[in-house]
Amino acid sequence: MDRQSMKKKLGAAARYSYSRLALNYYMYFEQEADRADGGSPFARLFRKQFQALLRDFLNGEAAAAPLNDLRKKTTHEMEIVTAYTDCFQVYEHVLNRLEYKFLPEKTAGIPEEDDQAMASEIIQFLISSKDSAVMNNRIQMVIEQLPIRFTKAKFFSLVQSGLSVYKGSQKSSLDAILYLLRTGAMIQLPDGMEKDRQELWDILQQFRKADYRNLTPETYRNLSAGLQVASERLLDESGELMFAMDLINDLYVLLLSRNDGMMEGKEEQGFVRTLDTVWNKLEAGEFAAADEDIDSLLKDLEGKQERYFEKWLRLELPRQAGDNDEEKELFERLKIVDRLLSGSSFIELQEEEKEDPAVDDAMLEEEEKILFSQLEELWNGMSRSVVRGIMARILSSLPVFFNSIEEVEEYVQNSLAACTDIDEKMVSMELIRNIMVDENEII
Repeated sequence: MDRQSMKKKLGAAARYSYSRLALNYYMYFEQEADRADGGSPFARLFRKQFQALLRDFLNGEAAAAPLNDLRKKTTHEMEIVTAYTDCFQVYEHVLNRLEYKFLPEKTAGIPEEDDQAMASEIIQFLISSKDSAVMNNRIQMVIEQLPIRFTKAKFFSLVQSGLSVYKGSQKSSLDAILYLLRTGAMIQLPDGMEKDRQELWDILQQFRKADYRNLTPETYRNLSAGLQVASERLLDESGELMFAMDLINDLYVLLLSRNDGMMEGKEEQGFVRTLDTVWNKLEAGEFAAADEDIDSLLKDLEGKQERYFEKWLRLELPRQAGDNDEEKELFERLKIVDRLLSGSSFIELQEEEKEDPAVDDAMLEEEEKILFSQLEELWNGMSRSVVRGIMARILSSLPVFFNSIEEVEEYVQNSLAACTDIDEKMVSMELIRNIMVDENEII
């Protein structure tokens, strides 16, 4: 790809990010208008720093380093929110299986179901799709809800079966799944979880200290209420952080592409005027009245975002840098822009250059040994019901480890037969049927 073609690609990126930033920034303005208290400490920090960075950009003085710093801070906040979400999903698994014990009215008059009939219903659901990807996804969702009754040795054997698919792959792929398993199992948690989120931290400690074998109705109600509070807050925070990162990413794209974007002056003036108008109102806190000027500016943006993104996709991305320094520099910027527009908002912008060997038997065995040791240490003194919740999370996160539908059927039948807690079995089946309903609605 020559220099001119790369500049066209950057131009499409600049137009797309300008239009999306202008629209999203106005949405951000409206969200800030609804904040009575200024939001969380991070929300206040983000507003202050993003306002300053956007002002620098509009003045032609923007630099990548402070924008990259804000991006890293936002990523860390999302890691904390994700960690809380992972923890509460484990405890939600536990509470779900106690629901019928504390809410017996939900099962009044419902006859006990036959294990074989339930297993047949589940298998029919799994094989009703001929798409292997859909079937595997359904198997993972069902595994997470089925009763767990494994010895540690049996569980570790299943994990080994799931991880065996990484033999011969690059170690980075194995590292990625191990990171997912450790975070989902509450082994690997980010620093700073307690800071600025005392309410969430206190709720999490209540779950950690609860005696699930001897849980009282009052404690069950308190934990359920706490879970509801935590779920709503985490949903709100994750949405806000995704939105904040989109603002950062689009400003980053503009920083990398505007000067070489070959954009018409009049068009860019419209984008700048929109951003500048909203910036001034946000800085002054002028939220009260509707602004006809802003409405007119936003109306001019209708349809542009989609059109520019289609153009960005149509233009070819070079596979390697050119021969001269200018083309090499353009190529490096395009690589970063491509990552910023990839759809993975929190993606790393620079690929870490390190050795990435193929996974052999010895390497896999060593990684499994470390993981199993960490799990055993985590489970020491932990309630059996919480351990089962962690096991369910891990198994549902692994690549499907069955070699045939007969093995799946055997697993389902054994899971149901091994569970002597009728209430738990009924809850598990209800949750699986909810999955069936959701999947049918998607179809």
